[in-house]
Amino acid sequence: MNVPINTFQDILDALEQNPDLRDQLRRHILSEDILQMPAQLQAVILQIGELQDGQQAIVARIEMLEKRMGGLEGRMDGLEGRMGGLERRMDGLDGRMDGLDGRMGRVEGRLGNIEGGIYERRATQRAIPHVVKMGITRPRVAFAGWSQAPQHFYDVLDDAVNDGRIDEDEYIDLVRTDLIVRGTNNQNALFEISLGPDDYDMTRSLRRAEILQRAAQEIVIPGVIASEADNGFIDRAFAIGVSVLVIPN
Repeated sequence: MNVPINTFQDILDALEQNPDLRDQLRRHILSEDILQMPAQLQAVILQIGELQDGQQAIVARIEMLEKRMGGLEGRMDGLEGRMGGLERRMDGLDGRMDGLDGRMGRVEGRLGNIEGGIYERRATQRAIPHVVKMGITRPRVAFAGWSQAPQHFYDVLDDAVNDGRIDEDEYIDLVRTDLIVRGTNNQNALFEISLGPDDYDMTRSLRRAEILQRAAQEIVIPGVIASEADNGFIDRAFAIGVSVLVIPN
């Protein structure tokens, strides 16, 4: 049945009475995309919900990771504390080792001094036959650094100081000599004794021999007694007028 359409109200009444007509009008006015928008919107809403759920899961994982990191930081702090304690212990151990090294150094120094003193006495006893070859007649020990010298030796030095031939510093330097041998022909040999001779032993012997020569007003031959000496050392000593006696230890 056809309904006459005269006014807009008549259109509305016709649509109300005929649902098929209303649906046809809607499809005529609206495109297919617009008609499907509610379904698409719902799908988008569902996707948003899924994203939110995923985001919450990520947040939960991040929170869990932060907790684990916090625990790890605590463990690292504990480890750093232990390492600090270990470092302090190592510092203490280093200090003890340094102290031990110092003690060992002193012990070695004392042992070296003892060994050197033993060699000095031995060399003094063995030097006389060698000195004879140096042109000193019937030599005898006039001074040895490890023993008390005859009073005559100090009297000679006292007179030399009083007469101005040597000064007090030279007197003190001279009595630090290791060995002085004097012959009946008024010739002397002054020696520095060393297990490991060096050039300083040469120059020291040369200096002290010159002081003794001024003090005693006699010939003094400078020399070095060593347990061993290479050719280079012997050549350098000979070049400055210092004799070298090799007396094995």
